[in-house]
Amino acid sequence: MTRDGVLELSVRVLRDVARTLGDRVPVPALGDERLAEPELAGEIAAAAGYHGVVPLLWSAIERYGAPDALREAAREAYLPLVARALRLQHLLHVVDESLTAASIRYAVYKGPATAQHYPSRELRAYSDVDVLVARRDIDEADRVLHAAGLHGGWLGVPDDYAETGYYLNGFGALDLHWHVMREAAVRTAFDLDTDAMLGRASRHPIGESSALLLDTVDELIAVATHACFDGAYRLGWFVDIARLLRDADRAELRGRCAASRTSLPVQVVLDRTHRALGGSGPPELARGSWRRLLDGVAAARPVERTFRQVGRGGLVFRATRPTSARSVAALAALGYREALRPVMSDPNHRWRTGRKGRL
Repeated sequence: MTRDGVLELSVRVLRDVARTLGDRVPVPALGDERLAEPELAGEIAAAAGYHGVVPLLWSAIERYGAPDALREAAREAYLPLVARALRLQHLLHVVDESLTAASIRYAVYKGPATAQHYPSRELRAYSDVDVLVARRDIDEADRVLHAAGLHGGWLGVPDDYAETGYYLNGFGALDLHWHVMREAAVRTAFDLDTDAMLGRASRHPIGESSALLLDTVDELIAVATHACFDGAYRLGWFVDIARLLRDADRAELRGRCAASRTSLPVQVVLDRTHRALGGSGPPELARGSWRRLLDGVAAARPVERTFRQVGRGGLVFRATRPTSARSVAALAALGYREALRPVMSDPNHRWRTGRKGRL
């Protein structure tokens, strides 16, 4: 099979698996006899890992079957995720006990929290645990986490950066946040209120333990803005959005997005979710030229094709701000800092040289 043929079939399989959203929906692409080729099977498993949909792929294979090569490649990718999830559940239990005992209000979001919205939690893998606390509590949280045996913390982290990392030997990583938007240049453009989000959090069971999780609308806003400002290039993020949107109160979503000025970044992610996964149209939270531009980017650079690709359209999504005008200004600044300046300062930059070593 040609390289283009491998790419096309890999894209089709991953897109169709993602479109199940974890539901019991047949995936006809898994019956393609070409999936018996080990090279292609390995490519699909690698792409599923990049996109964060290995559990969805494995679940579909178990339910509907697939050639042995793909089954084996997917199984090898899936089993380490099961072991990691068990370790992270222990880490989360330690964190919950420590913060609760110290009367520190917190909320888990992204991975373990979003998994609650899937048909079964095993369908949503995650590589770490993200916890939100109020900024005023970070020193006390740091103290109790170290007392519980975690390592890491805020040493060397800029004062305006809202995230740092901890780890518990043998059990995985914790990302501690005092805001769901970690970069000041992004965060100051919006009005998300950490205290209000923590106040709406509630306790839910996770495995054999439990934890405080953001409510569904806050989780959707947090996940959508994270996807937007990380470049909107992984299929699994959009499966999360689609699952959360099923459970969210849309009127409440509109209201909270308007109050926090996050309507535009949430909208462009909802639009890309619809483009990638289909289904009913997204709620309308924002209009304007920036939304139209990013819909064009999503059409030209489909998210399911971003694996091993350079031009993913991520810079444009990352520039999104509350209005189209501010987004254009942010894109100009990002483009200069992250594209034009590196290209002009490095004569050997891959964007400057073609096959003949010239522009």
